[in-house]
Amino acid sequence: MMGLRHSKSLGRRDLPDQTKQGNKMKSFRSFRLDVADQCLWRGQARVPIAPKAFDVLRYLVENPGRLVTQDEILEKLWPETYVNPEVFRKYILDIRKTLGDRPDKPEFIETVTKRGYRFIAPVVDESTPKPPDLLLQKEVAPQTGASKQE
Repeated sequence: MMGLRHSKSLGRRDLPDQTKQGNKMKSFRSFRLDVADQCLWRGQARVPIAPKAFDVLRYLVENPGRLVTQDEILEKLWPETYVNPEVFRKYILDIRKTLGDRPDKPEFIETVTKRGYRFIAPVVDESTPKPPDLLLQKEVAPQTGASKQE
């Protein structure tokens, strides 16, 4: 099984398990991270963000207040892939630019020199399990329940 070989002793949830939980939405300040549809919102506007930068932001937001090392992020997100440290730093830079964050006065991502990153903004979990389409069930139920006896 690919990916399991690299999930040694980190003790955190694996990302594939998180995506099975239905519609996941996390909000922080004026942003909303829609995990199910993989997009970032600011108010009603969709904010463009590259897929890999989104993945890094998602991991940080799902681990708020906790120091996360670069190695941990890389192992969780891309266990079978080598990612150059400079490319990873570019993802962090892109996320900061997207959020309007500054490394010298962070509001979202704090850099802990030589150790990793910490998502410092308060995160609100607005996730709800994806409910079955009740309206569709109500429309279908009378049709199937009203079958004529022959």
